[in-house]
Amino acid sequence: MGAGQSDYCLVNFNRTAFRAFDVGVLRVGDGEQAYVAQAARSVFRATNPDAVFGPFSMSVNAFVAVHEFWLDAGAWDVILANESGAVDWGMSVHDGARTYHTKNTTLERGSP
Repeated sequence: MGAGQSDYCLVNFNRTAFRAFDVGVLRVGDGEQAYVAQAARSVFRATNPDAVFGPFSMSVNAFVAVHEFWLDAGAWDVILANESGAVDWGMSVHDGARTYHTKNTTLERGSP
């Protein structure tokens, strides 16, 4: 990761015991770059939803929100719509088989 980029680590508590984790950053280079660390809990929304969810908002200084949906195998349409402001939103989809996820463990085009 470089300047201005984000990364994350997700813990799948459906696969491991619920417990506290430390949130932090390992600095590289000269160690003078500013950073922000945030911890967030997921909000379970639905299983196999057939509805519209949202709108959802985030506080000004937040950079991650975790919305959890259980989806059966198959094709699903998911739309992320910016309804106000000038934010470069992003969305990641992860399978439920792993205990830990990062940006590198997303499902490519939603497929394993």
